[in-house]
Amino acid sequence: MVFSIFGASNPGLNAVPLIVIVAITAIKDAIEDYRRTILDNELNNSPVHRLVDWNNVNVSTDNISLWRRIKKATTRGIVRSIKKVKKDKKLPGENYAERAMGVIDEPRPSFESRAAQDDIRMTPVSSPLPADGKQLEIPDRPKTAYSYEAGDDGPTEKNFGSLINRNITPTGKPRFHQDYWKNVQVGDFVRIYSDDQIPADIVILSTSDPDGACYVETKNLDGETNLKVRHALRSGRSIKHARDCERTEFTIDSEPPHPNLYQYSAVARWTQHDSKDGQSEEMVEPISINNLLLRGCNLRNTDWILGVVVFTGFDTKIMLNSGITPSKRSRIARELNWNVVYNFIVLFIICFASGLTEGIIWGEGHNTIDYFEFGSIGGKPALNGFITFWAALILFQNLVPISLYISLEIIKTCQAFFIYSDTEMYYDKIDYPCTPKSWNISDDLGQIEYIFSDKTGTLTQNVMEFKKASINGVPYGEAYTEAQAGMQKRQGIDVEKEGAKAKEQIAAARAKMLVDIRKLHDNPYLHDDELTFVAPDFVSDLAGENGKEQQDANHQFMLALALCHSVISETTPGDPPKIEFRAQSPDEAALVATARDVGFTVLGNSSDGIRLNIQGHDQEYRVLNTLEFNSTRKRMSAIIRMPDNKIILFCKGADSIIYSRLKRGEQPELRRTTAEHLEMFAREGLRTLCIAQRELAEDEYQEWNREHELAAAAIQDREDKLEAVSDAIERDLTLLGGTAIEDRLQEGVPDTIALLAEAGIKLWVLTGDKVETAINIGFSCNLLTNDMELIVFKIEDEQVATAEAELDKHLASFNMTGSDAELKAARKNHEPPAPTHAIVIDGDSLKLVLDDQLKQKFLLLFLQRLVLVHGRWSYRRVGEMIANFFYKNVVWTFTIFWYQIFANFDMTYLFDYTYILLFNLAFTSVPVIFMGVLDQDVSDKVSLAVPQLYRRGIERKEWTQRKFWLYMLDGLYQSIIIFFMAWCLFRNGTFVTESGQNIDDRERFGVYIAPAAVFAINTYILLNTYRWDWLMVLLVAISILLVWFWTGVYSSFTSSDYFYKAAAEVFGQASFWAITALSVMLALLPRFCIKVAQKIYFPYDVDIIREQVRQGNFDYLDRPDEPLDSMSKGSSASFSEITKPSKHTHYPSIDEDQRPIYPPSVAPTSTTTHNPRSQNGSDGTDFTRHRSSFDQLGPRVSVEPPRPSFDQLGPRMSVERPRPSFDRLRTSMDPVRPSFEASNDFTSAALLTRLESSQSFGPLRSRRNETPPPSHAL
Repeated sequence: MVFSIFGASNPGLNAVPLIVIVAITAIKDAIEDYRRTILDNELNNSPVHRLVDWNNVNVSTDNISLWRRIKKATTRGIVRSIKKVKKDKKLPGENYAERAMGVIDEPRPSFESRAAQDDIRMTPVSSPLPADGKQLEIPDRPKTAYSYEAGDDGPTEKNFGSLINRNITPTGKPRFHQDYWKNVQVGDFVRIYSDDQIPADIVILSTSDPDGACYVETKNLDGETNLKVRHALRSGRSIKHARDCERTEFTIDSEPPHPNLYQYSAVARWTQHDSKDGQSEEMVEPISINNLLLRGCNLRNTDWILGVVVFTGFDTKIMLNSGITPSKRSRIARELNWNVVYNFIVLFIICFASGLTEGIIWGEGHNTIDYFEFGSIGGKPALNGFITFWAALILFQNLVPISLYISLEIIKTCQAFFIYSDTEMYYDKIDYPCTPKSWNISDDLGQIEYIFSDKTGTLTQNVMEFKKASINGVPYGEAYTEAQAGMQKRQGIDVEKEGAKAKEQIAAARAKMLVDIRKLHDNPYLHDDELTFVAPDFVSDLAGENGKEQQDANHQFMLALALCHSVISETTPGDPPKIEFRAQSPDEAALVATARDVGFTVLGNSSDGIRLNIQGHDQEYRVLNTLEFNSTRKRMSAIIRMPDNKIILFCKGADSIIYSRLKRGEQPELRRTTAEHLEMFAREGLRTLCIAQRELAEDEYQEWNREHELAAAAIQDREDKLEAVSDAIERDLTLLGGTAIEDRLQEGVPDTIALLAEAGIKLWVLTGDKVETAINIGFSCNLLTNDMELIVFKIEDEQVATAEAELDKHLASFNMTGSDAELKAARKNHEPPAPTHAIVIDGDSLKLVLDDQLKQKFLLLFLQRLVLVHGRWSYRRVGEMIANFFYKNVVWTFTIFWYQIFANFDMTYLFDYTYILLFNLAFTSVPVIFMGVLDQDVSDKVSLAVPQLYRRGIERKEWTQRKFWLYMLDGLYQSIIIFFMAWCLFRNGTFVTESGQNIDDRERFGVYIAPAAVFAINTYILLNTYRWDWLMVLLVAISILLVWFWTGVYSSFTSSDYFYKAAAEVFGQASFWAITALSVMLALLPRFCIKVAQKIYFPYDVDIIREQVRQGNFDYLDRPDEPLDSMSKGSSASFSEITKPSKHTHYPSIDEDQRPIYPPSVAPTSTTTHNPRSQNGSDGTDFTRHRSSFDQLGPRVSVEPPRPSFDQLGPRMSVERPRPSFDRLRTSMDPVRPSFEASNDFTSAALLTRLESSQSFGPLRSRRNETPPPSHAL
């Protein structure tokens, strides 16, 4: 483009396209780098209060060179100057540190000087240095951290010691000074304030809470929004001020850095000095993940914490987990590379042919080239051909669309902005729009084939409500759950009517319970609107109306809920006062809140225990040990010293875990009854737990506690050692009962799942629920339907061979073997299958089928709008835009190539060079870009109303290699028409105007071709555009007129050289307008005819829907009185039969228990077929035999012998007292129970009945044999 040898006439002008592309790319990269640098600087320079002017023995002095100091000073000066210029502008990443950054240069006053101001409230503590400078006397304490002194009232408090060495005299120089994150080093003492981000991995020494607790938000690490509770070291809670830090003397033996976010083992070691008798004792305290704050977390609901840094920089867990950011590119972008390669090949072929032909012609001599070329550039044919090859590469470069990538970036940026600006995806509860994090993959949203989802917190609200309980074999609680509605829907029951009836019963029961509980005890902590456990019969039993045994059982059950937890209570003063609970798990908070509502209120923690208010009486219970919950143990225990000095272990956990640890041979009837109740609760979609206890002898506990202390102090394999010790004590339990908690579905989830299924998207849901619970929830959220056959994988013996046999059996029903050939074909076939089957697989079986031998055989609210609307639009737009971009470049490039045939391939430019420069820059760029940005086949409402339109994306039909080559051939054809139509006009000889001026030169011949090419290209783009609004038509018209405007303006100046007066001379010829019109019509005629034939005889789904839109069949979607949040419709055999979507009847919401149950939509247009293999008995007739309620149920005819476990429970309807919820569920379960019994007997009741007690296992029983993991996939 610079050297004239390759045909360049104006190097500066030639470089304009490249300069534009490079400039745009450079600006884009510069903005991204600038933002990244600003964010990095803001993070590294974020404020933190660090202890200074003391000797940190963990780091050496950093000797900074003079040159580096100069650079740092210069950088700081520039930054300060920029901040002064932009003092009113907030930089990205500044908000979270805005409070502290505002006083970045101000010295931080000491705690004493702030006492009057009370700007940052701290826990009042006694000063460790009296005014007279004398040392404080330290009271007598045990000599070891975990020993007891015998007394009249049993063991006294543990002595945890203190990290402060009282023998060290403070100098008073150290102070907490506001510093930067980048200056924090290992061993530094730091103070973090509420809402601050944690700058490093920090061991907590003390907090503003008297109990040493603090709350931390870890969503930046693990995505969890629940606040986690972390605790300060017992030995460090007296460290409050800078002078305390100066007097500390301890070491931390830590394990090396590792990326596990949920595990950390270390030990604090120090020498405990007794100032009274001068003796000292070596002491240790274990440090676990519960004492560690990780970098990237945020401190919440805690005034301050003080800690010591153990890991910084790349040693922190968040950095060890970060890794290299993967490059995200859409599928079309990856496939586009191959299309560019194909164009490179085509370009190479035509350039090689041009060079070869030109070299041969030069070699022959005595031809027309001798009259037009004055000498040879290369001097010999071979070199001339070589030079011609490179000249052709420059001349035909538009065939490889470099500007396509810039255009795609512009389009995808606009698409991301549209997603961000969509008010229908704005979540007003948290004032947050849908925010794309990756802007370049929006078209992938239109090709989604699988969606993998968690249940809790994704499909559900993650708001737990205690609904039911089984205590001493008696079920309590009234509720009507979404899963129960799904179960009834399978039986053809009118769930809306049944749900309304259930709500009335629950409301009456709630009113009665509130009256009764106030009579029993006027609980000041009970707020009527927060009551979720509706069980008036529980209050009656708690009052003793049904005997002392049940009263004591209810009392002990609620006491266990109030004691066995890791919840921290917060009291809000008022009349009445309000107590809220902070817990790592919302399940725990729900359990403790229910205990509070019935009179067992957790008031708070003491130094070594927990304070309760039981029916108006305050009592303190001492917590000896807490054996925490984790995913391996699936249980939690608390060892409590009761007021009567007894030691009781309370344990709660998964039913299979607790049942396997019950005392062998005891409570057979209670175990069977509770198992039946838990199964019914699970069928309702409730999350169940079992509660048990064990009384420990003093000697037994003391011996076990010594083993536990050794395990807790271990650095290596601490988790395994603690698990072994905990396993030894959590045995021979006595069953108290079970709980059932509901996690309701999020609003719109059933409709969204139904729409995604109709769109052909296959959805997998992972849940920790039991199999039967997972199935019922699947029906309630429309993941499963009555027309599906459930394929249940349950491999009992955990053998790969058994799993393979089971898999082969199911594959055979589809006439498949799982061979490599079938797998290869399946990977190429993206057509969505008919929704006739669903897979339910438990966690152990999933591990087996994912074995290397078998895995090849085993292959939310705004989500519907994001995928079905924006995703489909983006994919279709990008696919059509790329095809048209390749097409227009082929038309332009090959018109130049055809001219070379008549110029002996000497690479003479057919057009004036400004045409070549402006072709992609101005003449044709805007319409094709706006096609990719604004084109719309159907509206967003119609896209949601007809989700089947999405299937073209799943099948990837909007951008295929076939489409690429068809558009390339179309462009080749149109280039022939446009060039040779003008050539035919000039071929007969000299062409002159009326004035005798000659216009048959190269420049004017190019004017006959270039406007026609631009006209045809932009009109072709308009033909391929679905939406012809005023803006698109205007842009196409402007782009077409621009080439004539530019020709007229540019040729008016003498600087245009040979192009001077070309417009006036050519535009004045009637032949020009005739050739232009004829060329455009002949070029577009095949495309027009093909589109007409396709839309009339071979219409796509969208063509039929667009026709129906024109007919007004979807006008109801635009009516303001029609709700748009329920657009779930069944799939239709023919799009012409699509009618209005079914609507849900929304009940008015009165309170939490009377919220409406939105049953799965029953679409009148769904085409259902009877599945002879279905296990659920569906006849696929759209539920024409609806039963209005259970009251109309006739006698049930059983074709199987009755199950003893159920029949032994007595009659189906309770006669002792009204239990509407219990009786309703029993009636619902019986019709569907045989289908479950036939599926390998996987019900929880049957499973728990067969479980042996822990006595049958050895002390180090295998975890694998203990219980299967609860996760199941739907």
